[in-house]
Amino acid sequence: RRQVENAEQLLTQILEARELSVNGEHGAELQRLQEKLVDLLARGQITPAALDVISRRYAGLRDKVERALAEDEMNEFLTERVTYHLNAMGYRTHSAFSERRAGARRDAEFVLPDGDRLRVALQADLKMGFQLSHETQTMVEKTLSGEAMSFFRQQEARWCRDMKELIRRLIEDGVPYEVQFEREIPDESIPVEAATSRAGG
Repeated sequence: RRQVENAEQLLTQILEARELSVNGEHGAELQRLQEKLVDLLARGQITPAALDVISRRYAGLRDKVERALAEDEMNEFLTERVTYHLNAMGYRTHSAFSERRAGARRDAEFVLPDGDRLRVALQADLKMGFQLSHETQTMVEKTLSGEAMSFFRQQEARWCRDMKELIRRLIEDGVPYEVQFEREIPDESIPVEAATSRAGG
């Protein structure tokens, strides 16, 4: 009788973990564990050894679920704070961060003060990448020269300063970020994009 009670308690814990799971793979594994336990209960074959095996597997999955949930919450927190800080620094949201999907990158685009675009990519492991691109009214300019190049370099210098300020603000928010890799975009590699409205972005 005691073993059945323990099995029923474990089943409740598995169901709760499934409810919390934000990762499809973890949810599927918990479902298989749940079905195994329900089958053993139905057939009256709950033994200490069987319960121990399922309990160990559940404990490992529960830890994964909790880690994934914490990462998911931090992911959402980061998109909100990055958007808030960039907006406060004069960057207009061109396209908000893409919908959250387990294991997927989330992208957003912002327009710098005075023009040009900043693309922000938030990876599933919470690393962030940034890329500037020149915004033009037509796609005649495939490469930049003259005033357009000078303007882009000014915007690039502005972003280098603003990126450090963004990181500083995120650290104040409690996010332990640091700049690990920073380089100037070669002249021939500057991305050029046609200007579009927010609705078109």
